[in-house]
Amino acid sequence: MNRWLALAFVLAALPSTAATATYNFVWRSTATVSRVEHGDTVTRRGEMNGTGTLVLSQGDGGLLIFEFDGPGGSGRGTVGLGAVEAMTFPTPPEAGIPPSPPHPAGGRFAFEGDPASPTRFALTYVEAFICRAESQACENVMMWERTFQGTATLARVKTRHEGIGARLVAADAP
Repeated sequence: MNRWLALAFVLAALPSTAATATYNFVWRSTATVSRVEHGDTVTRRGEMNGTGTLVLSQGDGGLLIFEFDGPGGSGRGTVGLGAVEAMTFPTPPEAGIPPSPPHPAGGRFAFEGDPASPTRFALTYVEAFICRAESQACENVMMWERTFQGTATLARVKTRHEGIGARLVAADAP
C-alpha cells in the first residue's frame, strides 16, 4: 500500500499533460470619457467590434492565459479563480485611454465544459476611473470607462505531453 502511495506522490509532482485550445472569437470593446473642456463637460463614446482567433493555455498554479488576434485588433489576459484578473484590449479611438489609472478593474469568465479547456466561454472585463477631486487634479478627466466582452467557441485542442509523468500516465491508461 505504501508503495502505491509513494508512486501517487511522485506522479503528482511530475509535469503533466498541457493543452492549448484554439477558439473562434467574437468581441466588442466600448469606451466612454468625460473631460472638462473650456469649462464644459464633454463626453465622448466609441465602440469597436472584431473577430479572430483566441488561444487559451494553462499557466502556473491553475492560471489560464489567453491571447487573441484578428483584423480588428489583439489582446491578452489572465483568468484566475473564475474571473478575468488582468487584460489588454483594443480601445475605440474616439474615447482613447486617459492617463489616469483605472480603479476599479475586473472581469468575469463564464464557461461551458471543463474550466481548463471549455467548449465555449464568455469574457467580460471593465476598467473605470472617477475623479474625486477638482478636474485639474485629474488632467481635466472627470471619468472614464472601458469595457470588453467576448465569446469564444472551441475550434481545436492541441495536447502536448511533457516529462516522464505524462508518459507514465499515458502508459497506464487503458
